[in-house]
Amino acid sequence: MTESDRTRKLFRALVKLPRQLSENPSAKVVHELRTTVRRVETLLDLVVAEPGGHEAKLLKKLGKLRKRAGKVRDLDVQMVALRGVKLDAGARDKTRVMRELHSRHSRQQGKLLRQVEDAMDSGLRKHLRQVSDAVLTLPPRRLAGGGAVLRALDSFATMAEAHRPLSAENLHEFRLQCKRLRYTAEMAPDDPKSVPVIRELRRIQDSAGQWHDCVTLAQTAEEVLGKPSNSPLLAALRATQRARLLEALRTSADAERALLALRREVLTRKPAASAEKAAAAQAS
Repeated sequence: MTESDRTRKLFRALVKLPRQLSENPSAKVVHELRTTVRRVETLLDLVVAEPGGHEAKLLKKLGKLRKRAGKVRDLDVQMVALRGVKLDAGARDKTRVMRELHSRHSRQQGKLLRQVEDAMDSGLRKHLRQVSDAVLTLPPRRLAGGGAVLRALDSFATMAEAHRPLSAENLHEFRLQCKRLRYTAEMAPDDPKSVPVIRELRRIQDSAGQWHDCVTLAQTAEEVLGKPSNSPLLAALRATQRARLLEALRTSADAERALLALRREVLTRKPAASAEKAAAAQAS
């Protein structure tokens, strides 16, 4: 599949998702909407130096949809996490929190569906088509994801330095930036180095995400229950939160070492490759 084909497929998927969401606002479709929007945002960031009128309008609409879908997705994840809490002594508290999560989810889902409808009425499909057509007219080398992996690794090195020491205070932001860098690396599927880079970034994203899901669920439970000191549910959530924080910090440190080593390897090979090209040009 060529880069142009991948780009067409990405935009076509995003065109279809609003209708799919209206027909079946499932957790899977909401998640696909968020991830597809992020991939389009990443693509435009890579290939469009200065977003013009159509691109700017599209990015604004997509950003609003992504944030609203994120609110629904967060509640989906919290409900899954709460179902996984096995605690007979806290059954009543668990029921109260689950009822509140369902209520919030219903409200946020309704807002998302209305926002999707408003976006479609205000020309979302037209803006997607215009931007897609403009991107597909770019030279193939602009779409090829050239340098995307090194760009992700360079950004990771800078970002990791800025987040030292990694802690509960900055882990969530660290995770969000790793997610964006993962999408950047995914723009170069033909680069063999993209596979380990994506794998390590996903490790950070998943482990830190599990911790953050527990943090968010504990906050919701405290809002609903009023922070009682004797709640078995809150005690269990806090204990899980501490354990997942430690695991996320260990995983992030391990993945950081692997990513920085990959960056050194890429930088070492790049000058060698440039020298080979120069020698070949002189020989010809």
